[in-house]
Amino acid sequence: PALLGISFLIAAILQRATAHPIRILANAVNAIAKRPGLDLRLTHSYGGELGELFDGFNAMITQLNHAREKLNNEKIRLETTLESIAEGVITTDLDGNIRYINPEACNLLGRREEECRAKPLNEIFVTINETTRNPMMDQTRSCLKDGMVCVNLTNTLLKTSSKQLLAIQSSIAPIQVQSGEITGAVLVFRNVTESREMARRLEHQASHDSLTELLNRVEFESQLQNLVKNLVDGKQHALLYLDLDQFKIVN
Repeated sequence: PALLGISFLIAAILQRATAHPIRILANAVNAIAKRPGLDLRLTHSYGGELGELFDGFNAMITQLNHAREKLNNEKIRLETTLESIAEGVITTDLDGNIRYINPEACNLLGRREEECRAKPLNEIFVTINETTRNPMMDQTRSCLKDGMVCVNLTNTLLKTSSKQLLAIQSSIAPIQVQSGEITGAVLVFRNVTESREMARRLEHQASHDSLTELLNRVEFESQLQNLVKNLVDGKQHALLYLDLDQFKIVN
């Protein structure tokens, strides 16, 4: 009986000596789970396997903090880049609601960030066809559902909050994680009003006479050839020819 009692006593002491450091580790893990950014180090004087457990825990915390710091630096760098570029950038969640909008996008839309955040993209980003003036098809749904990248380079006008129309080029693409799962969409657009107007002026100057504003000879011949080429049976076109005396002197 005495030997049995001593055995139970030794077992109880060993259990207490092992349970106490394990409890310390469990409490530390729970504390970090509740506060992920907590920089917690465990001091100890244990040797053997318990000492290795404590040292491994401290090494794991160090690696987690380094990874968290690196991720935070990358986030700051990305946000700084997005806030500095001259293009509007908007990201959405899977429901098409705005999660992020950069300053240039706010500037082009004529809205404040708080007006846009969590709102449906198709309520904030409203576009019409430049030729027909009809509303453009909402491409967010097909992007989020099918993973399609949609690009609009011409004939797109953006309606701002003040009802002003801006010529834009835009593209929307899905945001995919490493597994391939789509988690949202990113829209990038820029104002091309000035460049599009300049292109129109150059096109007009290349095809019209600067004095009369009539079609020049090159454009006239081009349109005449198209009419002849696309002539349909039973359909006729008329050509009026005027001969002005001394036109060179008048011109």
